[in-house]
Amino acid sequence: MFCSIFSFQLYICDRESHCVNLHRPDGTFLGRIGTPGTGPGQLFRPTGIVCDHRNNRLIVTDKDNHRIAMYTFDGQLIRTFGHKGHQNGEMSYPWGVAVSPCGNKIVVADSRNHRMQMYDANGDFIRKFSVFETNPFEYKSHFNYPRGLAYDNEGEHLFLPFSYQSCLVFVV
Repeated sequence: MFCSIFSFQLYICDRESHCVNLHRPDGTFLGRIGTPGTGPGQLFRPTGIVCDHRNNRLIVTDKDNHRIAMYTFDGQLIRTFGHKGHQNGEMSYPWGVAVSPCGNKIVVADSRNHRMQMYDANGDFIRKFSVFETNPFEYKSHFNYPRGLAYDNEGEHLFLPFSYQSCLVFVV
């Protein structure tokens, strides 16, 4: 379960109910974004969420649909991008998501492809962070099912938790 806070509202991914729950900070339930399924506006085991304050939207990893969904803060679908695969821009069980402070880059923890992928604000592929092409067995020491990630406040560094006590840092 991942959550994000915007404007005194708490957005929580609920993998079991296939939706994003909206709460007040005191826990009061306000509503739900998404319904179970594979169609537009539907979610299948969402795992990551981030509030993109610059572009006034939520960005959700729709893990088992192998895509990213973008919603307005009141739950209207803006668009989705990505589909199952292993090529650049394709995903296999995306887990975590981060957005740069200026809102121009979205980075996805592409879990089963053992990499991170970077997209522009519209969801167009920019680049990937991966070791798989040069050494298929090295992913276990760098990108072993990446899940969480975060930008620093300036948007210059991207952090990927690694192992139990360390973190990979990328200059972006």
